Amino acid sequence: MDSISVSSGQLEGWTVGSGEPVLFIHGVIIADAFRGLEQQPDLADSCQLISYHRRGFFGSVDHDGAFSIAQQSADARAVLSHYGIDSAHVVGHSYGGAIALQLAMDTPELVASLGLLEPAILAVPAAAEFMEGAQAIAGIWASGDKAGAVGAFLQAVGGPDYRAAVDQTVPDGWFDQAVSEVDVLFEVELPALGEWLFGPEQAAGITLPSIALLGEQSAEIFQQGFAWQQEHLPGVETFTVPGANHILQMMNPSAVAGALASFVARHRAGSPALPH
Repeated sequence: MDSISVSSGQLEGWTVGSGEPVLFIHGVIIADAFRGLEQQPDLADSCQLISYHRRGFFGSVDHDGAFSIAQQSADARAVLSHYGIDSAHVVGHSYGGAIALQLAMDTPELVASLGLLEPAILAVPAAAEFMEGAQAIAGIWASGDKAGAVGAFLQAVGGPDYRAAVDQTVPDGWFDQAVSEVDVLFEVELPALGEWLFGPEQAAGITLPSIALLGEQSAEIFQQGFAWQQEHLPGVETFTVPGANHILQMMNPSAVAGALASFVARHRAGSPALPH
């Protein structure tokens, strides 16, 4: 692990491989959700894969209050700066997808392309019901049953067999680690997501090459988000991941890696932005 300086502390980061720089930004609950992709030859043999634990996860600095998506974007910039990266392909999953989109809005010159794995977009009809479900799970957490809250949340997005899928690609002990960190979801990240402004106007301003990935078995909110990206992100490419739902990079890492590697090869760092 490398130690990366950010405001008020340090983040843990690491790299795998060499070649085109690819920054992974993980979502909520499972901070090592991209570990399986690091083992896929399609990516690892041609790219420098850069990962980090966001605030509140593993040995990275804890939160000391509210923390916005824009502040998460600043952390991502600090990671790229630490590794001397002037332009990277940025791949974000779920909450990490929101951070990737914010990074593209804040500093497009740092982003060669976007890989969006079911980003947390709330500008779709199904978002209201999803957030209501999240509030119900927050009640489980507030009662003191942190393990129950983790299980309920992951079942909602990853289906009843989520543990078997995650066990395939994430190191042992991940569930207990998630339980120890779940406060971040309810105290910091869900509130920040609710305040995040990202709609058609913001999406239209992103002229970077982008690819949206969807698990073919994903819930309605993510299917609607996939369609929303096709409508509002200029020139977005799409890929549907077979046999997967929202935890797509853990359920079918080879398909996700193949799609991302092909996309990165066609949009190497330094390529021009898409025309308006």
